Amino acid sequence: MTDAATLAPTTSRPFTITRIFPAPRDALFRAFTEPARMARWWGPKGFAIAEWKGEPKAGGTYLYCLRSPNGTEMWGRLRYREVTPERIVAINSFSDPDGNVTRHPMSPTWPRETLSVIEFAERDGGTAVTVTWTPHEPTAEERETFDGAHESMRGGWTGTFDQLEEYLRSEQDCPMKVEPRPEHAWLQRIVGEWTFESECQMGPDQPAMKSSGTETVRGIGGLWVQGEGRGEMPGGGPATMIVTLGYDPRKERFVGTFVGSMMTHLWVYERSLDASGGVLTLDTEGPNFGPGGGMARYQDIVEIRDDDHRVLRSRMLGQDGEWRDFMTAHYRRKR
Repeated sequence: MTDAATLAPTTSRPFTITRIFPAPRDALFRAFTEPARMARWWGPKGFAIAEWKGEPKAGGTYLYCLRSPNGTEMWGRLRYREVTPERIVAINSFSDPDGNVTRHPMSPTWPRETLSVIEFAERDGGTAVTVTWTPHEPTAEERETFDGAHESMRGGWTGTFDQLEEYLRSEQDCPMKVEPRPEHAWLQRIVGEWTFESECQMGPDQPAMKSSGTETVRGIGGLWVQGEGRGEMPGGGPATMIVTLGYDPRKERFVGTFVGSMMTHLWVYERSLDASGGVLTLDTEGPNFGPGGGMARYQDIVEIRDDDHRVLRSRMLGQDGEWRDFMTAHYRRKR
């Protein structure tokens, strides 16, 4: 006697959708592989990427947080097998903020992972984008759920393609639009929610003062980041700090500003990355908090140690011509 399991199909019907976009292939490839661009269209219609980690590259993992119009958030994960101008191959899944695979929040029998193939082909003066989805190592129940959801997937991808088309149109219509560069992508690595712990010592005979707090860093158009920190000042008292950072290709320099609720001085930054590409040194000038008063030269040094840990070190140039560190802060990603 043959049971039902024997009669169940062993393979799923692939889901496929194609749309032709009036844009060159390299523009579509960038839209799918540069996080700052993906943040402007990726996801179901009405959703937006609120946060991301990693980058789309062969062998890499990209985590992203989608926010719905009502503020609900959900995380997704893409593990990339192949990334070329012709096609992208990745394993797609829902996840938690740490990248652990989770179930579909509204469908417990949806495949835990799907194989996603995205192909780019020049056609009719534009670019045809074809997306093909199949379950990755599904159970029979997951396969059945997937095969019965083709129409809803088509509706979802149609809305996503609508957002992509609107994004591409905005890129073409804005004469002031500047293309993001690798330096801008470097800054986007610090987008997210952070906690920090700092230690400050203003002089050799002064005791070390510790403080802690939180910081929210937002991306602005893939070209800027804005961070708002809240915490206790070394020595006591609440404080709010706002920093903006960007990159000016004409100057070939990172630029930015810093203001704090505890002072009236506007700090203006300018400098560049080191040769390794991992440390950003920012030159600025401000009030001399040491003996003698007046103004002094300062440097804030930002080191990204990994996607979840960065270090800020501040130092001042003394009257003897020596740089002296006075503050170190460790920032650790909350999610």
